[in-house]
Amino acid sequence: MLGGNTEPATVLATIFNLDVKTCNIAVCLASTVQSEEIPQYRYLNITQQLMDEFRSAIATGIERYKREWYKHELLLYDFSLDSVVQAHEIEYLDLSTTSGIVEQMAPLAAYQDIPTFQQDETTFTRGLSFYVAILQPTHGQPIYVLHKYTVKKLLSESTHFGVHMLSGQQVYGKVNEPIFLFDRLVDCVCQGDHMFILQKKNFYDIFRYSDDLKRNAQKILDIIAQKDLIHGFERFAEDCARDPAKLRKLKHISTQAYLNHLSIEDMKKVIRRNHLKIRVIKVDGKEKVHYEPERDRWELINLLSDAYLDSPMTTQTYQAQHKRPFPRPR
Repeated sequence: MLGGNTEPATVLATIFNLDVKTCNIAVCLASTVQSEEIPQYRYLNITQQLMDEFRSAIATGIERYKREWYKHELLLYDFSLDSVVQAHEIEYLDLSTTSGIVEQMAPLAAYQDIPTFQQDETTFTRGLSFYVAILQPTHGQPIYVLHKYTVKKLLSESTHFGVHMLSGQQVYGKVNEPIFLFDRLVDCVCQGDHMFILQKKNFYDIFRYSDDLKRNAQKILDIIAQKDLIHGFERFAEDCARDPAKLRKLKHISTQAYLNHLSIEDMKKVIRRNHLKIRVIKVDGKEKVHYEPERDRWELINLLSDAYLDSPMTTQTYQAQHKRPFPRPR
């Protein structure tokens, strides 16, 4: 069993070294309802042949990452909300630091008790959001392989249609039976507290990060409001609530300690040094930054997220769209 102190790179290498063909496998579909935080799961009762096909799909889905890892071309970064992941990068999330994902995946620990999927469960089918392949190695903890999966993957709900040759005839007819379409892609791989994110956008969709971001945004906006540093704060808060990119920046701000000590003097220094268009005005004798989206709707959120950096090498100042620590060591 992999302990909590095991290095993520070691866990990832263990997953890459795993012979999927030797693992027992179970597949569960997940369906989400907007008002419910925990997905509903259904066990997919499949034949041995289909089990082998899923094993093959998983092996294919991680093959590129495995190959680049051993060529030292794949970089492993800690998860950062506002980073943009390149093709040669994956991100790592320590699940012991977040409760939401753990709660959403908790029912899978006893997948044997999950109800079997029934074809006539139309409400469940309409809410399909992802599927999980659970690999149980001969030794150690199970590995969860997740991939985004919606009702559009059901052929009858797709813009495509299928044809097949009618039995005993040289004539083709339309496929009317419900058919689920699966590809050979992988979005996330998880073992114990170790989550490896291969496709970030799908990861956000699987775990409904947009909902979490909106809940978090209100908390951090309340903290910013209490500091009373922004004139036009109501408009600023409304603009943030409507923009997913700003919601991610607010989430990033909430993880930083500097917000507790942020002052108008700190903000004025950065505004002057970087020649920002943000005006500082006096309201009832108190200095505040003035939010004017018609002048620039991004400068203030960038200022709050500490996006302006100095380079000692070039002596120039840069606006960093995304910040994250260096890659994890191998």
